[in-house]
Order: sequence, then structure tokens, then C-alpha cells
Amino acid sequence: AASGELSDDINGIVLDLADKAPLLCAMVIACGMDAPLKHETFLSLPMSVQAEALNKIVRLTLTAEGGLEKLMEIVTGGLAGVASLTSPKA
Repeated sequence: AASGELSDDINGIVLDLADKAPLLCAMVIACGMDAPLKHETFLSLPMSVQAEALNKIVRLTLTAEGGLEKLMEIVTGGLAGVASLTSPKA
């Protein structure tokens, strides 16, 4: 999917996501720690430590950005915009 190609095989997509998830988590943690170039360091942490770091990053981010309600408002607005772009014109 990252290369611009989308497989019709859902199993392949799930396996690809599972394969890339640890690196994505490490990159999110690194960015949350304001150290994006140190993602390799965070990749080597135990899974429980990574999960706790992600939990704290998400909580702090939601609090700083106005809470879950504000996030849902942004997501809903974005989805409505996409829907209007993909809806057939009358």
C-alpha cells in the first residue's frame, strides 16, 4: 500500500501491516519524544514499554488538542469532505 499499490488479498494486507507495525510504533514514540531520528532505539524496547509509551503519547496529544471530542469532530469533518468529493454529482 505504501508503494501506491493495493493488494486485493486481505490476508496479505493484514500480514504487511503486522510486519510494519513495530517500526510505525517506534517512529510514533520517537516523534512523541521529540527524537525522530532515534526510532531504532525505541524499536528495541520491550513491547510493554512501547505500549505504555504509546498510551501516554496518545493521552497527552488528545489533552493538548482539545480532547477526544475535538479529535472526533476533526475526523468526522474530514470524512464528510472525502464523501463530498467521491459522491456522484447530480
